[in-house]
Amino acid sequence: MASTKIQRASSISTLRRTFLKNKPPPMPTVAAAPQWHSLSISMDGKNAVVRFSDEFLEVHRKAAEVKPAQPLPPAALEPPTLQTSIKNVLYAEIKDGKLSLSTLARKKQHLHLVTLEAVIESPTPEDTDSEAEWVRALLRAAYGEAPPRRSFMIFVNPASGQGKGRAIFDKRLKPILEAAHCSFDVVYTTHGGHAGEMCLTLPLTYDAIITVSGDGTPYEVINGFAKRLDARAAFEKVAVVPIPAGSGNAFSLNLLGLVDGFDPIASLLNAIKGTPMHLDLSSVTMLKSRETVYSFLAQSGGLMAELDLGTEHLRWMGDSRFIVGFLKGVITNTPRQLRVLIKEPETDKPKLLDEFLAGPAPSVVAPDVTPGAEAQQRMPLPKHIDEPEGTEGWIEFDKPILYTYGGLMPYVARDLMDFPIKQPCDGFIHLVVQEIETRGTMIKMIDGGPKGEPFYLNTHRYHKTRAYRIIPTGPASKDRECFSIDGERIPYEGFHVEVHPGLLRTFSMNGKFMVPETFGKDGIKFHGGD
Repeated sequence: MASTKIQRASSISTLRRTFLKNKPPPMPTVAAAPQWHSLSISMDGKNAVVRFSDEFLEVHRKAAEVKPAQPLPPAALEPPTLQTSIKNVLYAEIKDGKLSLSTLARKKQHLHLVTLEAVIESPTPEDTDSEAEWVRALLRAAYGEAPPRRSFMIFVNPASGQGKGRAIFDKRLKPILEAAHCSFDVVYTTHGGHAGEMCLTLPLTYDAIITVSGDGTPYEVINGFAKRLDARAAFEKVAVVPIPAGSGNAFSLNLLGLVDGFDPIASLLNAIKGTPMHLDLSSVTMLKSRETVYSFLAQSGGLMAELDLGTEHLRWMGDSRFIVGFLKGVITNTPRQLRVLIKEPETDKPKLLDEFLAGPAPSVVAPDVTPGAEAQQRMPLPKHIDEPEGTEGWIEFDKPILYTYGGLMPYVARDLMDFPIKQPCDGFIHLVVQEIETRGTMIKMIDGGPKGEPFYLNTHRYHKTRAYRIIPTGPASKDRECFSIDGERIPYEGFHVEVHPGLLRTFSMNGKFMVPETFGKDGIKFHGGD
């Protein structure tokens, strides 16, 4: 595990050697020239300028013939020795005539922490602000609507995925949190359910809970909050933000995309600077016992549950274990003994796709939490669970089933975007019921899985609904029949799923799920089946 090596730059040459071995990235083409805010500094005895715009932070050495107090003529700055996005800036302060600045910068495609230390020079004509105002303006540009110096409770799961959670936090994330002047408490979980147990009584004084783990620890946190008497207040006051350190890491993939979604540092930057975004949750209630858990990601039965729960022993493979499980299930390709009942589903995929491409759906956000009766602070109860079979609006799926998959986010893994039109707070569960298909067709789905191409398969039955039920009609077996909620096993018996709009709060730097911009515009036609 590579650590976050802090680049302490007090010299221009150090910056140039470290971050600009290649030509600096081109400036974006814009209608008007960027407005730069400049500050004259001295590094290793050489005159320089650190400046920022709405897009970039840069450090330039002044040309040798330019004296400190002279205005800058055209081309008086050498090419930047450091150039990074303004969004990567973490902190800056001026004390005793010295500038200390912490930022992230890319080196060989990965973000690294850089600490810049320089002496402030006497004001020159190119300096656009006083020293104090320059720092304030820099942090306003860097943080936007997000408040600096957030406070975090951090749960690190040392056993997640390939067992690298502790090293990721200690070596790569902790130095960045300290550089950003965040306050944080850390717990290294020691057993399953540890994070959930702590969330039962956690003070609601943190800005967010960060999970350094796979998707299991966010599931624990959410269900810990859900058991509280003040559950709604907990969800509204404390965001839940993932950092990838597990096998699947679907939560972070949906927030940051297929590249940054696997980058712990990019994910931490999202926790530090993202703005609030509400997400839908669903309750999953066992029909016999009426025990309830809450899902933030996906509920699966048949093949999709088996490839998840049946490959736990292959965690050393990372998320490749899911492909192994999928291929194993496709080889057998036998119908699962399940009944699927769906409430008032929308099933016209071309229409649903057109609506998605037309623009974001209006968010359905949970009401603000206000002081009131204790019952108003608890988790909402499912409204439709007592509606008997045959109630108007309920339909039953009537074809042989390979798997069922109910989703609350587009990606369920790096290799599968099964719910590409799901939006962060649209108030619906997106339910896929996959009919039995030929083995060849199912194997071809692997290549198009990351791009959402299974959506176009006609036997990939897509339902946009507010509630559904799964009822097994055959006995359970160790390897075949099982149900999975966010990767966690539940009893093999009938259950009822119902959406609860906008209850979960996270942070996002994009304000949306990171579905590829090409989805729905790539000319792929609906095909297969009838």
